[in-house]
Amino acid sequence: MLFGLPPFYSRNQKEMYDQILNQPLTISNMASPSSRDILQSLLEKDRHKRLGCKRDFEEIKSHEFFVSINWAKLLKREIKPTFIPKVKNEADDSLISDEFKRIKPPVNSLMNGTTYVEQDANFLGFTYIPSNLDSVNL
Repeated sequence: MLFGLPPFYSRNQKEMYDQILNQPLTISNMASPSSRDILQSLLEKDRHKRLGCKRDFEEIKSHEFFVSINWAKLLKREIKPTFIPKVKNEADDSLISDEFKRIKPPVNSLMNGTTYVEQDANFLGFTYIPSNLDSVNL
């Protein structure tokens, strides 16, 4: 998201997986020191050294990259988003690239040709809120 493409991008999925597993991370020279460090720390191949493995999200929140974020206000939804997309309705896909719209879902897809809006009709009046939602600690 920082540079427009994922760090190990390839149109060939096998090639991309090979890069993730075997190639060193390369980061643009345009990256700030804090963005460079967080990418290297989050994408560390050794999971025991990876950012967040010791103190979970607390470790990530305290990284210099996020120094400008007021986590308490974010949790209370008091921070105004910098971008709010304009959509016409729930099915508006005008902000999705045509490249992704052309991709056919797998044959064994649960959607099987229906849209999410059509699927939602099967669950009218049904709501589910996990009981542990309040325990989420950002």
